[in-house]
Amino acid sequence: MDKLQAENDELRRKLESATLMISAENKSNRDANQKIADLKRQIVDLEIETLSLSRTKNHLSEEITLNLFQLHTVKMEKRNLEIHLKPSQILDLQKTSLHYRKLYEESQQSVDRLRKAMDAKNKERK
Repeated sequence: MDKLQAENDELRRKLESATLMISAENKSNRDANQKIADLKRQIVDLEIETLSLSRTKNHLSEEITLNLFQLHTVKMEKRNLEIHLKPSQILDLQKTSLHYRKLYEESQQSVDRLRKAMDAKNKERK
């Protein structure tokens, strides 16, 4: 009878130990699943930011084109006609054009950084 009780106690300890290991494994899996969900949310956020930056880049590109066209028009008018633009106005147009060009380049760099980050995340997933 004592032998059966000892075997029963031993089996009970093994069951408790196995239950604890399963519980720890389940917690580890939940933590891993949470990290995966967080990474997926971050990827979606990066994709949204990429789209936003792409739209901004396109908008800035259009503005740069328009400003360059306006500057070109002013230069052509200056060559062909006697216009009464002050040098400061021409400088303002050039500064504005340069400003938009810098914004465009910065947005392009941001898009490139985001692409690299997304590529790195995609490589990590693989």
